Amino acid sequence: MQPLIITCCVTGGCNVPTMSPYLPLTPDEIADSAVEAAEAGAAILHLHARDPKDGRPSNDPEHFGAVLKKVGKRTDAVVSMTMPGMPEVPVAERCSNVEKYSPEMAAFVSGSSNYAFHNRLKLADEWKYDWEPKFLADSKNFIYQNTFGDCEHICRVLNSHDIRPEVELFGATHLYNLALLVEQGNIELPLHLEFVMGLLGGLRAEAEDLVFLIRKADKLFGPNNYTWSLSGMVGFGYFGLFPMAVELGGHIRIGLEDNVHISDGVLAKSNKELVERIKRLAQDAGREIATPDQARKILGLKGKNKVDY
Repeated sequence: MQPLIITCCVTGGCNVPTMSPYLPLTPDEIADSAVEAAEAGAAILHLHARDPKDGRPSNDPEHFGAVLKKVGKRTDAVVSMTMPGMPEVPVAERCSNVEKYSPEMAAFVSGSSNYAFHNRLKLADEWKYDWEPKFLADSKNFIYQNTFGDCEHICRVLNSHDIRPEVELFGATHLYNLALLVEQGNIELPLHLEFVMGLLGGLRAEAEDLVFLIRKADKLFGPNNYTWSLSGMVGFGYFGLFPMAVELGGHIRIGLEDNVHISDGVLAKSNKELVERIKRLAQDAGREIATPDQARKILGLKGKNKVDY
């Protein structure tokens, strides 16, 4: 069985500052938290940027660049960059930071979906920043847009920079869309799949759903033509499927982007704490933890010496 690749999603863009005082917001906070997670055992760092003034999600290249440069100087971990999915943002603009910084990996979603987190409004009566409640409420009408045209454009960008996609799958139809993109030559095998489970409007975090996804991926791509990782969002049931992923040979993504809790009702104090919990889980199961270089070999990445930050 392959060593377990732990991906840490450090801050994300849908959890708001009021949800946790431990959510990193500034470039220094994000970089510090990312480096701590890498030192704890995360081989891949899935990175977003935020406006340091108020913690608002940001696609500003200066905000992203500040995070990337700080992280790149301090750790050898693989970086996977996000791309925004707002319908009002043209796909070329969505790809601009990835083109500018050319990371080893970048998030790629092979279909559109309802990407909603308005149910988090019930978590607070008072808010740290004025933008937070409207941001959460507006997500009720938000579509994470990834048309076939968008997907083809993003694939061209990733291919031209030798960037391996972290294929985030929010629904079963995304697997079929991905198979079509492979068939058309837009994306090459092998694939690295991220099963994102527990998000409102997406896949439920249930064992039979995970088994279905694995079986369907086996059928569509061949069992030796992909690796998979499990990501658990808010509402995930707090680590319920992670032992199953470890035993089945999958990998794991964890971090304050996906879940601000370490257990039911208990806030995680850091990304490091979350990574360490997964590390203990793997060690108890007798599974090795992958180093960044082992992750690079498993996933066929271009190497840190070929990034532009």
